[in-house]
Formats: sequence, structure tokens, C-alpha cells
Amino acid sequence: MAKRKERVGLGMYKKEMTIPTGLVKKGYVPRWINDDGDRIEVARNGGYDYVYDNRTEKTQVGEKTDNGNSDIGSKISRIVDKSARLGAPMRAYLMQIKKEYYDEDQKAKMAKVDEMDNVIKHGKNGIDKKDSGDFYAEMNYKT
Repeated sequence: MAKRKERVGLGMYKKEMTIPTGLVKKGYVPRWINDDGDRIEVARNGGYDYVYDNRTEKTQVGEKTDNGNSDIGSKISRIVDKSARLGAPMRAYLMQIKKEYYDEDQKAKMAKVDEMDNVIKHGKNGIDKKDSGDFYAEMNYKT
């Protein structure tokens, strides 16, 4: 007996960008990346690679599979913006990066945030503390 697909009622909330189970390699972090300008190329240069699903075969664009992909080929993608951009909708591709590279990138991003926090808190780099506003007020906790 064939397994029945999960039923989703009309007008009910549905998670459109759910990542199919088992397709992302162990030790990798997935991310949906819009194919907008050179974002895919920048992601690839930064260590991201496409997530492929070779379990399915399709013959035409728009034919959906059990992973929600509606593009020909095994790269997993979803339409994320249907407004006309030169006659084609925008797609987001499911990509993955090694966890060690992901962690390295997050650490670099946090270093910049921490630096800005330090500027605001201590009035460094040409910003006078009195001009930084009350972003960081003294907290007096009653115990």
C-alpha cells in the first residue's frame, strides 16, 4: 500500500523552505541562497556548494517532486519571488558549507559586531561616548 502524503488543509500554514531530510551532508550547514545578482557565485567562492537530490527525475520545469524542487535537474531550488525579473522568477538554491567554515565566518561577523559595541560603549574611533546615546545604560539589579 502506498504511503499517503501529509495532508495540508487549504489556507493552512505550510513551511515552504523546509530542508528535505537526509540531503545535507553530515558536518555541513545548509542555507537557502537567492539567485540574485552574483550571490550564488559569491557563495560558491566562499565555500558553499549546491545540495543535490539524485533520488528524483523530472522532465519539465514546474513538475514538483517529494523534495519540493520545481527546477529541472538535481540542484534543489524553490521559487521565492514570482514578480517578473526579465521574464523569470527568482529562485533560491539550497546550498551547504562545511561547519568549520561556517563557524569561522560567524566568528568574523561577531568580531565586527563586538568592535562596534566597544566603540559605542567606550567612545573609541572618533565617536564620543556622550554622542553615542543611551544604547548601553547602567543596569541596577535589586537582589
